[in-house]
Amino acid sequence: MELNFYGGVNEIGGNKIQVKEDNSGFFFDFGMGFSRANDYLSEFLQPRKSNGVLDFVALGLLPCLKGIYREDYLRHSGLSYEKEPAVDGVLISHSHVDHVSYVHHLREDIPIYLSEESLLILKALEDTGAASFSEYLHLKKSFQLAA
Repeated sequence: MELNFYGGVNEIGGNKIQVKEDNSGFFFDFGMGFSRANDYLSEFLQPRKSNGVLDFVALGLLPCLKGIYREDYLRHSGLSYEKEPAVDGVLISHSHVDHVSYVHHLREDIPIYLSEESLLILKALEDTGAASFSEYLHLKKSFQLAA
């Protein structure tokens, strides 16, 4: 078994813990690290949605891993999209942003496992959120051409 920590170590929040064994694995949480995000971002300065995941990866907010990010963001950014997801799912401990905020960037075919209470909180956040990256449960594809 292999554990990879892509956040949540020596910081408040940012939990992104990958558990792998052979050809299977999952993430435990996929959240925002407050200290690193505050180094670069503010209420008035946010990553560019038009840059997909590139700003997040360049700033060290998201790990540079293949097979976990949304197809629409990758293709728009000129990055390759893997046919199969690299993980079997994401287990969310609870719905605070330091544990769930970056779920928005994950591919839609990676299942998210969470409690009913966390589901209701994320639904409320999604329904009332106005931020560019506030979709947690229902992916709205971006950068698609209409025919």
